[in-house]
Amino acid sequence: SNWTGDVVPGPDDSVVIPAGATVTIDYDPSDPNNSVTVNSLDVSGELFIQGDTSDESPDDFTISGPSTVSGTLTLQMANLHGSGNLAVSGSLFWNDGKIDGTGTLTIASGGNLTLGTGGISTHKMVGKELGRALNNSGTVIVGHRVTLLNTSTIVNQVSAVFDIRDIVYGPTSSFTNHGTLRRSVTS
Repeated sequence: SNWTGDVVPGPDDSVVIPAGATVTIDYDPSDPNNSVTVNSLDVSGELFIQGDTSDESPDDFTISGPSTVSGTLTLQMANLHGSGNLAVSGSLFWNDGKIDGTGTLTIASGGNLTLGTGGISTHKMVGKELGRALNNSGTVIVGHRVTLLNTSTIVNQVSAVFDIRDIVYGPTSSFTNHGTLRRSVTS
């Protein structure tokens, strides 16, 4: 599918991906400025952000205003930055890159955040770094290692589940647990 007017959205644009629609942002390896900045994001369908695998470094997607995901958002070798709060009542699959900025990542009741295996099959692992506040009222599954930066604070709310199945590195400003904190062993 094409962007409205066949123009990539810019910093003043609000991106809406309706239910039933699937959009893939696949960064161009020949473009040295692989980044997209938007005002806000409303994903009811599916958005797959695929970074440039040729140089094995994640590419940037920045949101500056309040944004929502009631569908599915997948980050594969892509950084999510910005001051915009991101509320997820659907699914966020995070395989590689950094989620940072001054905004809050909120996983709503019924929503889920899955930290996947990371890495592209033929490339080295980039890994995951969390550098923003995470407020969980749903389910977070750390399926593969993540580094918590000094700027990350995590609150696991009542009735929420934070399931650690792999290694969590680094300092965190704080981890407050009011729900279920589980360390699952996987084979």
